[in-house]
Amino acid sequence: MDETVSFNLIDEPWICVRDDTGTVREVSLLELFSQAPRLRCLANDLPTLDFAIRRLLLAILQRAISPMIDDLDEDVGPAEFWGRLWEASELPMDAIEAYLIKWHDRFDLFDQEHPFMQIPDLKKVDATGVPIEETSSITKIMADVPDGEILFSLKSGDKLSKLSFSEAARWLVHVQAFDTSGIKSGVFNDPLSSGSRSLSKGKKGVAWAGQLGGIYFEGDTLQETLLLNLVLWGNEKKEFFSDDDLPVWEKSPRPFGSLEEMPTGTADIYTWQSRRTRLAISNNTVSGVVLTYGDVISAANKHKIEPMTSWETPAKNKHRKQLIYNPIRHQSDKALWRGLSSIFQGSKNADDDGNTLCSGVVSWVEYLTNERKIHRLNLLCIHSVGLQYDSNYSIIIDLIDDRITFSSSLLSSDGLRFISLADKCVRETESAIECLSNFAKDLCRAAGGDSSNLTLVAKETSRRAYFEIDAMFRTWFAGLCVQSNPDMERASWRRQARSLFESISKDLLVDVNPAAIIGSPIKGKAGNITGWMTAGKAKCIFSNQLKRILPLEGDVERKEDSTDEKLER
Repeated sequence: MDETVSFNLIDEPWICVRDDTGTVREVSLLELFSQAPRLRCLANDLPTLDFAIRRLLLAILQRAISPMIDDLDEDVGPAEFWGRLWEASELPMDAIEAYLIKWHDRFDLFDQEHPFMQIPDLKKVDATGVPIEETSSITKIMADVPDGEILFSLKSGDKLSKLSFSEAARWLVHVQAFDTSGIKSGVFNDPLSSGSRSLSKGKKGVAWAGQLGGIYFEGDTLQETLLLNLVLWGNEKKEFFSDDDLPVWEKSPRPFGSLEEMPTGTADIYTWQSRRTRLAISNNTVSGVVLTYGDVISAANKHKIEPMTSWETPAKNKHRKQLIYNPIRHQSDKALWRGLSSIFQGSKNADDDGNTLCSGVVSWVEYLTNERKIHRLNLLCIHSVGLQYDSNYSIIIDLIDDRITFSSSLLSSDGLRFISLADKCVRETESAIECLSNFAKDLCRAAGGDSSNLTLVAKETSRRAYFEIDAMFRTWFAGLCVQSNPDMERASWRRQARSLFESISKDLLVDVNPAAIIGSPIKGKAGNITGWMTAGKAKCIFSNQLKRILPLEGDVERKEDSTDEKLER
């Protein structure tokens, strides 16, 4: 590292935030914590950047308040202490400042001995293993332009060849959290390097947060957001986190990781060094990077220390003596509200026979709600974030960014039944959309369409239905509370959903090929004719099925059409 250059993240502005006037600006770590009550949220280039930096902030906050916890009376538990933080007008700045002063040198991006989240003197090697001064393009750490290919960014020209120190700091945090798999640079003294390359072998893969379906709570201010996600208990509920749970800057640096390394808690895993890196400086900018594998860990059974994702057990593992829980990753084509069961209703105890576990942050806020510690917030917001990679996890192909708002009362013991109700409505809605897609396929059959056309019209109809019902469900779900009548709410949703799907079905009929009115034969797998499909028959089948899936008082089922539903689709 250049002895003349310094950029300390505690003092220098580098984190993008949106303040209470709506203005986006950069702040230092110290400014962020002190101004948190007046800041709305983080506002960096990508939601995954916000996610990675937020976890860094939580690690700092957790370690800063540790001395405060040590001074508590024995009868003060995590919920009571958290309630004091929540009721305060600002974050505990005396404790935060003392902590940041203590570790000040570890936050310098270009410190000679402990550059922040980097390895000093990390060097690439040539094919013979000889160290060289060469570095890779900075696009290696820029997720919005991976390897120079524009993905989520409008950057071009010089912005792809150099970074300001503040930009480099943000992407450094991000690459440790979300870097892709694949071939990395071989580096000097790395036993896992093969010549000039470090290959993705064994358990090597994407960086830690890239393995998660990221979930966190979002408050009205940055202070509320940080506190809502500040999980104070450790492996055992109602006990504070362990004292040996240390972030990376409190540890002695390790040049190279081991597949046997295990995080000790949330602060450790929030700052986990999935990669070994070194930023290269030129003309007061960052112009290159050395990037290779670091401490890569398996995602299995980290549910006790990783609170920002839901977990599931594959069906084939349910009969093992020890269940294996893996993170539930988000799907880019599936809205957050379609996964309510995994978000809210996972088994709370890993010893249960449940197939899923809800995230630690949800379990924590549920606990705080039942302890009546959360005041001022009538509505809560859960935010999901993540990256979707290709099948080899070597290329970023999509970004997931979604949120859902709901009454805080739903996390109380009396409110969880409404989560169950909403989940049942989701399942009914999904079945109804499948029914609508089958209707579109039947219309296509009636017009003489081939199998490829059937698949296309079904996908397009399903996409349209989910798009049009999305805002409707979010509004309905946000209106649920413990004072609601479950039967009336379910009937209300069924009426709304049925009305929408019937409207879409009418549009499909209007646009149908006139040949569908006369109809076409339906052929079985052997090529024999098994029936005849017309637009009218398709409509009758759809209407009858929709009424069974989303029944309303007064419905009369047309049983004479039931045999038509057995026709091969």
